[in-house]
Amino acid sequence: MEGDQIDTRRFFAIASFASALLTLALVLTAAPPQAPPTELLAHFRANQGRFAALAIVVLTWAIVSVPAVVAAGRLVAGSRPTLGLAATMLSFGGILLLAFGTFIFVGALFALSAATRSPSDAMQANVQASFWYNMSFLLSDPGLMTLGAGQAILGILAWRSGAIHRFMAAIGVAGGVAGLLTLAVYQTPFLAIIQLFSFAVTSASVGVALWSSTAGARAPSLPR
Repeated sequence: MEGDQIDTRRFFAIASFASALLTLALVLTAAPPQAPPTELLAHFRANQGRFAALAIVVLTWAIVSVPAVVAAGRLVAGSRPTLGLAATMLSFGGILLLAFGTFIFVGALFALSAATRSPSDAMQANVQASFWYNMSFLLSDPGLMTLGAGQAILGILAWRSGAIHRFMAAIGVAGGVAGLLTLAVYQTPFLAIIQLFSFAVTSASVGVALWSSTAGARAPSLPR
């Protein structure tokens, strides 16, 4: 049974490390297009590979990050399992909302590009591309805010339980607050970047704590 528990902790540690790396990849691939509204579709066509990478990264990130936040919730909950479950569910919902909103934005651009077959369609297509670009900020806000609430609670629980270093727990709280405030800075990714970097740091910290616990469980006890 002990071996099974070690393997389980190792699985969640790996998921946490992978979530941290994929979060950084998401920040890098999700940079806003540097093009005026009238050239958004042309910019998309010139950079389809990056947008395809964004779609792949965000979906993979969602799949990997769900078990990572489940592990974080169990690790930091301590004597407050119900609050830990609430934070886990908020984080879980925020991850899925953010991934869905991002994928919808990328999918809309691919659909517009495929549907624009003549120069006469270009003007209308650019208007629609501009619409989806602006809509992408609103699509991301529910996910960022919901995830932010979960992050903040998990950070507070981590601070109180000491499951990870308190400095890392404080980073988690700061990232959660940034996510909760993201609607206040419409059309700028500044707070979202802070939040996602915080999520990456705390995910890596949870991974270290879980992996360290497997090493401790394997270590033989010394005779007294």
